[in-house]
Amino acid sequence: MNIVAIIQARIGSVRMPKKVLARIGNETIITFLHKRIKSSKLLKKIVFAIPDTKENDALYNYLTSKDLPVFRGPEHDVLSRYYKCAINCNADIVVRITADCPFIDAKLVDSTIDLHLRTKADYTSNNFPPT
Repeated sequence: MNIVAIIQARIGSVRMPKKVLARIGNETIITFLHKRIKSSKLLKKIVFAIPDTKENDALYNYLTSKDLPVFRGPEHDVLSRYYKCAINCNADIVVRITADCPFIDAKLVDSTIDLHLRTKADYTSNNFPPT
């Protein structure tokens, strides 16, 4: 089963522009997040899904300079960007991760994937109780 984490990221934030390239210690938020999530035992692939706008060329260049997989798609149609990225990766299961959650725990990701597989659910979330 091809389980793919798709991390949505972009440069254009209204509240904090370029926040994904801000630093946590010696690392950018985006590489810090990647390092945390790559310790997952169930993910087969991690891909960054970023907008295909000129503004996000700097993010694309940064990610590719770190040899991180990138997919580019519509800025304002995030669902389409995810869908096209999933198709491009031949994903059987997509794990949605946002770049503005850099402290995500790979063990929590794995336990959610495990729950999803065991229950044969159509959709699984780790947000319980719902907010």
